[in-house]
Amino acid sequence: MKQNIIAGISLCLIGLVLCIFPSTIWKISEKWKSDNADKPSTKYITITRIVSGVFISIGIFLALGIIY
Repeated sequence: MKQNIIAGISLCLIGLVLCIFPSTIWKISEKWKSDNADKPSTKYITITRIVSGVFISIGIFLALGIIY
């Protein structure tokens, strides 16, 4: 039970970081792949925020014990 809570909180924190700082995450993980890119595309930011919402939702479900 304790592991579910820790995993849920961890997923929520990861989701919050992804949602709040998508440009910083892009700079760390994707910028080096392109010579001309100076900022992430709107599609990248949108998809990152959707994924962060999924992480937060799963984290809440884990922390509350709805899923195991």
